[in-house]
Amino acid sequence: MNTEELLISTEELPLSYTQQRLWFLDQLEPNSALYNIPIALHLEGKLNVSALEQSLQEIIQRHEALRTNFITVNGKAIQIIHE
Repeated sequence: MNTEELLISTEELPLSYTQQRLWFLDQLEPNSALYNIPIALHLEGKLNVSALEQSLQEIIQRHEALRTNFITVNGKAIQIIHE
């Protein structure tokens, strides 16, 4: 993937139609866990915390959705993708 294919920004970006819908539903029912998918894992044996942290950071860097915040500015929803 080249640099042009990546969108890494801290500027304000508009929401897609799907994101707008989810944002609107969240405004109707704030703090709802409706779209959350909880999971719990039971790990046995010795845990390599460093490797786990490194793996999670790699996943976060690959997926913009995991680095995106949605905020409201002047009544309009925007997204900010963090580097």
